[in-house]
Amino acid sequence: MTKDCRNDCVDRLLFPRAITNRPGLSHIRYRLGSYADIREALLRNLDKTPGLAEWTHRGADDPGIALLEGASVLGDILTFYQELYANEAYLRTAHWRDSIADLVRLFGYRLSPGLGGHATFAFEITGDKPVTIPAGFPVKAEVEGLEKPADFETSEPAIGYPWLSRFNVFRPLVQPLVTSATSEFYIDAPDQVISPVGLRQGDRLLVGVAGITDARRIETSEIVVVDSTRVLHGTTLIKIKGALKSGTSANELVAYKIGRTFRHFGHNGPQTKLIPPTKVTATSSTLASTVQPPALTIHAAAVTVQPPQVTKQPPQMTVTPPSMIVPLSGNSFDAVPSFRVTAPTAVAATIHVLPDVPIPAQWKTDRATLTVIPPAMTVQPPPLTITPPPVTAVPQPVTVLPPPVAIP
Repeated sequence: MTKDCRNDCVDRLLFPRAITNRPGLSHIRYRLGSYADIREALLRNLDKTPGLAEWTHRGADDPGIALLEGASVLGDILTFYQELYANEAYLRTAHWRDSIADLVRLFGYRLSPGLGGHATFAFEITGDKPVTIPAGFPVKAEVEGLEKPADFETSEPAIGYPWLSRFNVFRPLVQPLVTSATSEFYIDAPDQVISPVGLRQGDRLLVGVAGITDARRIETSEIVVVDSTRVLHGTTLIKIKGALKSGTSANELVAYKIGRTFRHFGHNGPQTKLIPPTKVTATSSTLASTVQPPALTIHAAAVTVQPPQVTKQPPQMTVTPPSMIVPLSGNSFDAVPSFRVTAPTAVAATIHVLPDVPIPAQWKTDRATLTVIPPAMTVQPPPLTITPPPVTAVPQPVTVLPPPVAIP
């Protein structure tokens, strides 16, 4: 039974570590301990010393603890280099070139001097003019397996052309056999860059298999019609309408573009003579038939009509003028004051201010105002003449179907 001592037992110290390595390793462990292992061992021994039992402070601000931690740092550095030098002492675990050279020199072998790597680079040039790349031009490249970019330099001068900076890499072109299921072709000869053949939709081609003895002779020929053309990776593909004849199977076909078509005999062909027999017997019958003439659609022209002028007499209107306020002045005479009011386009009227006679002997008036309401007036406006605008009428087309005509 194993006793659980996680709370009341102290873990075993890992310093100094035992140096054990199995054979065949690419890296051996040769460190006695790290910074943490050395610091823990120093603090454990500090607790075991009777004279330092009362020293219980373990913080990093204590000068004594800082001294022990400094010693732990020094031990960590020494053990690191001790393990590094131990690995350089074996050929399998050494990394430095000098260490490997010293080891193989023991049995008379000398390493060859270091050689720079060779690589091929592609430069992309911008602008319109060629650029000269001098020898020794520095180039950096990321090499697989290296942590940092590798340094290269050009071995000889070169000229970079802008129009060669961009290029495309394509898969190799596979040329299948031409069968009856083939509907697209490309022109292999002549070279379409030097002597291009212009084809467009609707052109006719005479295609077939070239003869074995005479390449100009076409076997199993047929005429096809170009349906469309398209460019794929710089090559013009020609698509035909329909399909080729069944049984066609060849590596390539010979084609001729058909221009004009001529018949065997035209207007200047030999005269054709028909010699009738000596006796001709004809039998015919006449049947009455009825012919239906086609329908006629009549389109009438547009008609513009000018309506006559219209003269209208407006009715009479009764106008009531607005009231007027007239100031009056007092008088000291024995006269009957009066004033005259005339309305526009109306008959003059006289309005008496004082009452009718008898008039007082000593009649006087004070300064005041008088409100006068003119009578209503009847107004006859002059006649009004109106000229309507022209009216354009567009008749609808009329379709007439003539009656059938009987032909005897």
